Amino acid sequence: MADVALSALGLSVGATNLAAVTSDRAVTRKPVLTLFRQRPPEVGVPSENPKLNEPGLVITDFVERVGDAAGILAADGSTHRSETLIADALLVLAYAATDGRALPDIAAATHPTHWDPAAVDAVRVALDRKSVV
Repeated sequence: MADVALSALGLSVGATNLAAVTSDRAVTRKPVLTLFRQRPPEVGVPSENPKLNEPGLVITDFVERVGDAAGILAADGSTHRSETLIADALLVLAYAATDGRALPDIAAATHPTHWDPAAVDAVRVALDRKSVV
């Protein structure tokens, strides 16, 4: 029974914080995603994530924009789907919670209660593409 608990991951999406929880660690970060050309993205703000030590493309407000067909226009002119940004942020957070180890086979994610079913499905599809949940 203990092995099952050790191999589970909980993810939470909120407008104020994103969270990832395992049986022995919890990580929370602000919903801010920084994209880099030469390495994987990072989530959070510099005060909560020491890996934010170089400039990148910072994207915010993606939690509130899930399901928006127009996507989010970044400072460099690129457009990003909110659900993909959430999936990227949760994946980064999941690896932070597991200290970079392989992700557990069992995972669950929560979302804001005001999201409509289409928004939930959009994030579910984006997470499936990332093999997170």
